[in-house]
Amino acid sequence: MACMSLQNTAALGTDGIPTVVIKQLSWELAPYLAYLINVIFRMGIFPDRWRQGIISPIHKGGLRTVKTNYRPVTITNSLSKVWERIANNQITAYLTANGIIDGSQHTYQARKGTDSYWMELASKLCVAKDNGKKALLQVYDLLSAFNLVHLDILKPKLARVGFDISAINILAETMMRRLIKTKINNSYSEVTKVNVGSTEGIFNFSLSDSAAIKGRVESTAKESIRTEAAMVEVEAGTNPVNTPGGVR
Repeated sequence: MACMSLQNTAALGTDGIPTVVIKQLSWELAPYLAYLINVIFRMGIFPDRWRQGIISPIHKGGLRTVKTNYRPVTITNSLSKVWERIANNQITAYLTANGIIDGSQHTYQARKGTDSYWMELASKLCVAKDNGKKALLQVYDLLSAFNLVHLDILKPKLARVGFDISAINILAETMMRRLIKTKINNSYSEVTKVNVGSTEGIFNFSLSDSAAIKGRVESTAKESIRTEAAMVEVEAGTNPVNTPGGVR
């Protein structure tokens, strides 16, 4: 159940409701939330109050005067998290069923995470070493990627993988006209309207580009390795095919 899958936190959302209260009253709230969420999906209208968010910068370490040393955590409407959880589950199920999510992805995947990533990485490195091969490790910094999902790029991509126009519109609607302000101690910034950001499911979909990038990098790396090996053989005189006067 979407309500019960919410994180246990006493932090108040922009509606003044902590998620623990929603979980405790889940059976009583379920029929009303189901009706409201179905209306949102059917009519394609996202509530304006659910667009509001408060950013609380969390210091990660280092100098406090450097903005990259903070992790922005956005506190949203608590009831909107129920809708997001349902939407995320449906999106992820569709992406998984249609093979859109690359098998090497461990984040935002059921029964996968940091532990499974390190186990798979160690296994692949050991196999490569045992077979006398070189291993290439691609690492991507997605620290700020959550806020870099733009609609003009996202909408055509959703259409290409089979999303219905009504589904695309409601997902786009949730990202538009968001009203965000930052809270530091007891002070608030001015409200800013933004059209970037995404739910977990959409961000998960945006990661599918990594598979294409990974393939191109692997092809280039393998070609470089073959070229490097051939050059070593030529210098050692063990590759008659490519040495001057050799068989061509």
